Amino acid sequence: MLYLALGATSTVFGALGFILFANAMGLRPPGAPSPAASVSPTAVTQFADALAANTNRWLDSAQCHFTGGAYHALPGAGSGSVVCLAPVGTFGDFDLSVTASPAAGPVTAPYGLAFRRTGPGDFYIFSVDAEGLAWMGKYANGQYQKLTPYWPATGFVAGLGKPNGLRVTANGSTITGYVDGKRVGTLTDSTYATGEVGLYSGADTLDVAYSNFAVAVAP
Repeated sequence: MLYLALGATSTVFGALGFILFANAMGLRPPGAPSPAASVSPTAVTQFADALAANTNRWLDSAQCHFTGGAYHALPGAGSGSVVCLAPVGTFGDFDLSVTASPAAGPVTAPYGLAFRRTGPGDFYIFSVDAEGLAWMGKYANGQYQKLTPYWPATGFVAGLGKPNGLRVTANGSTITGYVDGKRVGTLTDSTYATGEVGLYSGADTLDVAYSNFAVAVAP
């Protein structure tokens, strides 16, 4: 099941199945620093939160909670996945970024950014897994569809507990994903033009720690 969380409310819907077979590719040398997630220098930041503490009224629950100086997304048994929506408005064209570190759980399970959410069960996801693959998909009426091939994230630091910067830019139907400052691929899809944004974890036991969340728009 997919659990969606915003403020003090939540909705449970749709069964989600992900079967991921991936090999680690293009890793940085051990100990190399992970570039921070960042927005375009020409964009105007609309909302930014280090996520070290709940200063901006994020949902704080078993599935979406603050601990250890980060905001964690953890679906829990029987949930399948969770989206923790940001306490901001809706966005059409944007530059969205976060630093993500899978703290525990299966290394092939997806996590990342949810965006252009128009209602329960209708939104896009830019996902990575802890082995260094990235891709995009969407939910429509609660049903998931993978929209791109798996893209190798060159320079990705693989494994649990390893932070990597994730970023999505959207300009009309053109949606581009970045990992650690490097473009990994582009999707063209016009299903959703605007909507809410948030953070995603795609397996019951996948605990993902998020920090340095920001969303910006063109000036």
